[in-house]
Amino acid sequence: MKPSPGSAARIRVLIVESHQLLAHAFRNLLEADPAFEVVGTAESAEAALRCVETSDPQIVFLDWSLPRHEAEVACRRIRARPKPPRIVALLDDDQSAYRRVALAAGADEAIGKPDFGEVLVLLAQCFSPSDLTDN
Repeated sequence: MKPSPGSAARIRVLIVESHQLLAHAFRNLLEADPAFEVVGTAESAEAALRCVETSDPQIVFLDWSLPRHEAEVACRRIRARPKPPRIVALLDDDQSAYRRVALAAGADEAIGKPDFGEVLVLLAQCFSPSDLTDN
């Protein structure tokens, strides 16, 4: 159930994306929808882990193309938290091998970056913030 535009309950999202242009585009898509609140952006796994600690997101969109397998390490560390957020791995395209690795590392889903906008629409239509609090 999507919150109404005047509603205070919004889905808190962290964007982890190493490419500034894509991070900006994802942020604009999210901020255009009243169902979402972007609580932070990060360009590295280390920054992402700090943001998860300080901003308590409900969903982390995690760029799986971070250098040196940082995304896999970050995913495992985020998943190990007592109340971890949902993690959506962002793949450069339909990389089925990386999708399997992302899911094995603890991602709830792995999608191609070109599908990002469609996924946001589905999230906004299917979930309220309270749906994302229990893991």
